[in-house]
Amino acid sequence: MRNYYRVLHSGGPDGEIGASLRYLSQRFTAPNRMVAAVLNDVGTEELAHLEIVSTIVHQLTKDLSMEEIDLMYKQFIDKLNSKTSNAQL
Repeated sequence: MRNYYRVLHSGGPDGEIGASLRYLSQRFTAPNRMVAAVLNDVGTEELAHLEIVSTIVHQLTKDLSMEEIDLMYKQFIDKLNSKTSNAQL
């Protein structure tokens, strides 16, 4: 379960990993070298953002037990679900 928490902070398909992989894969079908270079630079920058977010998450959670992480995750999901259900009213 701990690996799931490591991936969770990356934002899923709309997060930093997803954006980086999209930019880096699109460079292979770019119409010219300049466009490919820009896509490569942007994809690399997205990877740098992922490194920053990962470092912050690590620093905030390095001294927590797995039980504390589970509790924090459950509280986050409950809060997210309550905001979603309130927005639908």
